[in-house]
Amino acid sequence: GCHPDSRLDVASNQLVICQEFLEEIWGTSLEKRSTKFDHCGMRTYWREEGNVSEVVPSLEWDNGISFFTEVKPPLFHDYQIVIAEDNQNCYNAGSRLVFQTLMAVFIFLVLF
Repeated sequence: GCHPDSRLDVASNQLVICQEFLEEIWGTSLEKRSTKFDHCGMRTYWREEGNVSEVVPSLEWDNGISFFTEVKPPLFHDYQIVIAEDNQNCYNAGSRLVFQTLMAVFIFLVLF
């Protein structure tokens, strides 16, 4: 792994992200469906060939947990996303610029 307080564990391929930060991105509780990204649509290029399609996020994922489990930031497709409910030792609003940049790049790649 990395430093004990690290949000990224390379040895176990885990990226730890704060729940409240993901809820801010998702637009509501992670346990609920969100229409925040419906105006964009998404191409599921990361899925196996033959299962790639254009989807409307609120119709494809029942909640934020399933969305963030499958839709990962660029360069982290082999990582497990761990949602830190206690919001401790995780990527959060202080890490916002880095995470938002990664998600913006990801969304750009999905759309184009």
